[in-house]
Amino acid sequence: MLPTGQASAFSRPSPSMHQHSSRPADPGPVAQERARFEADALREQARHAPAHVPAVHRFDAQLALIVMEFLPPPAVIARGLLNAGAVLPALPQHVAGFMAATLFHTSLFALDSTSWRCVHCTCCACACCAGRSQVAGAGPMATGMQAHA
Repeated sequence: MLPTGQASAFSRPSPSMHQHSSRPADPGPVAQERARFEADALREQARHAPAHVPAVHRFDAQLALIVMEFLPPPAVIARGLLNAGAVLPALPQHVAGFMAATLFHTSLFALDSTSWRCVHCTCCACACCAGRSQVAGAGPMATGMQAHA
C-alpha cells in the first residue's frame, strides 16, 4: 500500500540493448535479480541514512519494478549536473554523511558476524554476480567469488 497523498517514482531496469522491439521488454532473470538487489540495497541504506535515500514503497519482483518516494525539486540527480560540469559545494558533505552512516552500520564494527553475512552475502549467489564472473572470465577473482558463494 502506498502512503496516501504522497507522490511516487517508478524504476525499472532498462531493456537489453540487443532488443529492437517497440513493445516493453519482459524483464529477464538478470534484470529481475538486479531490481531485487537494488530494492534491498535502497531499503538497507534508508534504515541508516534516511535523509539521503528515497523510501521504497513497493517492489514487484515479477515486473522488476520499484516504486519509491518521489523527491520533489530542488532534489536532483547529481550525476547529470556533474557531467555538465556543475560544481555542487554541498555534495561532499552529503556523500560523506551517507557513506559514514551506511558503511559503519553495515560493518563488523556495528554488527555481529551473522548479521553482517545477512547484509553482505545475499548477493554472492545471485544471477548478477554469476553473470559478472562469467564476463570477467576465469582466474583468481572468479575462483575467489565462487569459493565464497
